[in-house]
Amino acid sequence: MTADLFPSHAPSEPLDSLLSQLELGSEDQLHIVRRLPLDILGEIFNHLRQDTRTIWVLGSVCKTWRAATFSLPAIWSNIERGLPLRVIATHLERSQASALSIHVGPLETTALQLLIPHSPRWDSVKLQMGGSGLALLDQIHGRIPFLRRVDFYDYVARPKVCRAFEIAPRLSEVSLMGSMPLVLPWAQIQRAFIGLQDIDLALQQLQLAVSLVELKLMTFVGVPSSIAHIELPRLRKLFVNNTSLLGVLLCPSLEELFLHDDAESTLVIPFLQQSTCRLRRLTSRTSSAPDILSILINAPSLCELRLTGKCSLPDLLPQLMSHQTDRPLGPELRHLTLNGIKTDDDCVSVVEMMQSRPALSLCVFNYKKGKLSRRGLETLNRFKGFEVEWLTADAAKSRYHSWQDEFPS
Repeated sequence: MTADLFPSHAPSEPLDSLLSQLELGSEDQLHIVRRLPLDILGEIFNHLRQDTRTIWVLGSVCKTWRAATFSLPAIWSNIERGLPLRVIATHLERSQASALSIHVGPLETTALQLLIPHSPRWDSVKLQMGGSGLALLDQIHGRIPFLRRVDFYDYVARPKVCRAFEIAPRLSEVSLMGSMPLVLPWAQIQRAFIGLQDIDLALQQLQLAVSLVELKLMTFVGVPSSIAHIELPRLRKLFVNNTSLLGVLLCPSLEELFLHDDAESTLVIPFLQQSTCRLRRLTSRTSSAPDILSILINAPSLCELRLTGKCSLPDLLPQLMSHQTDRPLGPELRHLTLNGIKTDDDCVSVVEMMQSRPALSLCVFNYKKGKLSRRGLETLNRFKGFEVEWLTADAAKSRYHSWQDEFPS
């Protein structure tokens, strides 16, 4: 029956494998599984609730498990994109009064019609909307008292203003993609990902977001010169893919800045000076040693510096040696990430810098031991006693993505 309900869903291989083993096992094993207390089954099932097909399969194992799934409304509260309408209807019925997490695709107008009467239960929604779906959303205006998060991606060439989410007293997190002028209670939003095609619209909305704590801002066009400064007084974490965006932002409480492009100090330093923030963590792809040094001069409170670009280490690292001056650059620096150690001079610069700052931990991206000379390897052997992490290209890529995942998406 499960296969009939989910013809387009791939099988859940780990679960199917487990069930097959149980079927092939002894009766004693099956009796043990079937005798699990309801509260333990509930904990297990709750961990699997994000996979809709898995919940249906669990209810097919035996009468006890089927009864357990019926007695746990919360495990039916996740409604994925592409589910058959009768499955959606069953989830709505069995979830009873539980908060709903829903995902609706651009062509699922009928599914949206089923879900709209239950909007007072919406907790988080992910909507990929075409024109017909947008018209339906007007019905939820003022009827989403518990909505906490909205992910909204529209496919409309010439969108009209959408006010569906204008009144949402608990809304605190949004993710916006596309071109939709969406009216939101911006004054209460705390986490936001904004990837709108219209940069003017995005910045206009940001002017109202005085409670933002975390922001990921993506644009592939320049910032209009007509935009005045936008102050985000509570912002602590900021990700931008275009450093020119810093020219219009004031963030006095900022603690972490992630620059996804090759940032120039001429753009970063005015931002730091005007914001007068105590920046604690900076991630940058800049490859210019002078730019990095200029940023360090203007951000003396940095505790962690992640340099993922390929800069000249012999030009940069000697300036970080603590015995060069009474107050070295980055006096509070405790963690440093560098991209690549390739030459003998790189090895010497890194070792000497680390020896002068024994409290510093180091992470090296794209480490290739086989590319170093014998002299370079002998130099690096002097690292004994220091905290150093060596990451291959794949591991470095994974670490970089994990850093991005710490921001709203």
